[in-house]
Amino acid sequence: MVEKNRFVDNNGCCLKYLFESIACDVSRGTILNDQKVCSLTADSRKVESGCVFVAIRGITTDGHRFVTDAVDAGAAAIVIENSYADLFENVGNCVVISVENTTDVLGLLAARFYGSPADQLIMTGVTGTNGKTTVAHLIEHVLCEAGFQTGMIGTVTYRWIDENGNK
Repeated sequence: MVEKNRFVDNNGCCLKYLFESIACDVSRGTILNDQKVCSLTADSRKVESGCVFVAIRGITTDGHRFVTDAVDAGAAAIVIENSYADLFENVGNCVVISVENTTDVLGLLAARFYGSPADQLIMTGVTGTNGKTTVAHLIEHVLCEAGFQTGMIGTVTYRWIDENGNK
């Protein structure tokens, strides 16, 4: 059984816990021991009070363009790449955290924020020249019959159980 982390609960997550063991610099503000954040997003339109906004450089646009929007919407903290740190020294009343690569850090933050759900998954891979699809279907069937929730990704099909319990 996975032990519930004392830094993550129904009211959010401690900002300090999110960034433990992540190489970062606090460019502005201070991360307080008990400072809670309620959500995590890379979409400035979804920022709400107490949210952490992570600015991601994309193919068509750069999330750093929307840092001010996120701050205006009430972000508790923004995460930017080191190369942008000087641009956001005086942005609103929130913590500014700079990292080497925001895309990489977003995955780490999400895992921490949501209690590391991947740690609770068991994954089985099937390799070889012939029979992979058949073996994968057999494994799925046996596990389902044993009461496990399963998902499958392959070249022929992909399926998983949705939030309503349907495949």
